[in-house]
Amino acid sequence: MRRGGLSGRDGPAAQIVIAGDRTMSLGMVPDLMRAFSSTFSAETRTVKTVDNGLMVELSGGSLPDQASFKIGPSTSADGIATLLDGGAEVALSDRRALTREVRAAGELDLGDLQSRTQEQIIALDGLVFVTHPRNPIRAVSQGDAAVIFAGLITNWSEVGGSNAPINLYVSTADGGATEMFQALVMRPAGLTIQQNAKVLGSDRLVAEAVAADPNGIGYTRFSGTGAARPLAIRGDCGIQTQPSDFAIKTEEYPLTRLLYMYLTNKDISPITNQLITFLGTDLAQATVTSSGFIDQSISSASIDQQGLRLASAMMMASDADAQRELREMMDSLLSAERLSATFRYQTGTPDLNARAQADLDRLAAALSSGRFEGKEVLFLGFTDSIGDAELNRQLSQQRAEEVIEILVTAYPDLANKVRLTAVGYGELSPLACNELDGGRAINRRIEVWVRDYVR
Repeated sequence: MRRGGLSGRDGPAAQIVIAGDRTMSLGMVPDLMRAFSSTFSAETRTVKTVDNGLMVELSGGSLPDQASFKIGPSTSADGIATLLDGGAEVALSDRRALTREVRAAGELDLGDLQSRTQEQIIALDGLVFVTHPRNPIRAVSQGDAAVIFAGLITNWSEVGGSNAPINLYVSTADGGATEMFQALVMRPAGLTIQQNAKVLGSDRLVAEAVAADPNGIGYTRFSGTGAARPLAIRGDCGIQTQPSDFAIKTEEYPLTRLLYMYLTNKDISPITNQLITFLGTDLAQATVTSSGFIDQSISSASIDQQGLRLASAMMMASDADAQRELREMMDSLLSAERLSATFRYQTGTPDLNARAQADLDRLAAALSSGRFEGKEVLFLGFTDSIGDAELNRQLSQQRAEEVIEILVTAYPDLANKVRLTAVGYGELSPLACNELDGGRAINRRIEVWVRDYVR
């Protein structure tokens, strides 16, 4: 990581500007700053600024220098624009940098925003629809949700529920999940939220209102559902995905969002460099979780916890051969646990995406910890349903083998600790509907499972 100048302990504290997404700026970064400061046994002082931002001052302990971080909450677009204008050292974004933003950075000779050295995923989040616990509706499609909140569907009976009016609850733009909701649900449908929706100041208030209203529906971030009941997301083909931290970590939940930090190729302050390194630590990941977001640590799920996924796979297995292959796959996984590390590819390329590269390091650390010593680690390859089924199976096998090769090349000692096996299943066991690009992207993946090694 690049190094830059920083004033000494006796001079004025360096001021580092962090700009961008409001939810990240106010809901996660201050907690990360306090955790980061604790690694130096330093003091942290946080004050509000006149522009409704925060100033976080770090001093004392074993810190080599005093430092002051100015956090400017705005939008992802504003944060990246401020970064490119030189007004911030770090930008926060709840989406990946857009093509025009990447192009603008290149034209300004500020590097490639989507390169591994300038783009870092620091957490994940998910948008969840919630209803009253006694509402008979258990799942909703993204399309139905859009027309419900646009006021085009006004009675629960129109989506399979009781004959009762639908009461809408939403959060203010700066008080909850509204920007995520607009980006993931309303704008793709070309719709806007009905003006009669009741606007509340936070996800917590939305969840409380819905939990008290048998006819209510709202949306929150994953951590904000409270006593309200989360709804599964139903695809047009019938596949349902329940919101969970595991489904968000694996990016199988359709309303998952990655949260990014961006730098330019210019020098950064040493303290910022140390902060970025800190973000990959266990303490930082635990802080992400306690802040209400989803961390990127490797977690596991048993075959029992994958029940809805396997039921959907059985439903989609349309012929006898597919059903036989699915039963064989399930038999091989009966005593296995799935790890959350799931590898996907850059759109239109055979290259692993930015998150997959970082997950390789996390997976290697987990497999080297001793917890899985003597186990067999299965890398299961899957594709979408476009193209010839046998060619898809071969492609999935090849890609699973490539992930193992990349892993062993970087961490050669792993082969002595665990047995690594690649299996290609092609288009078997889709996690999302193949009719849309988003669903196909979810289905193109390499899963990681661990089981006892039978010699």
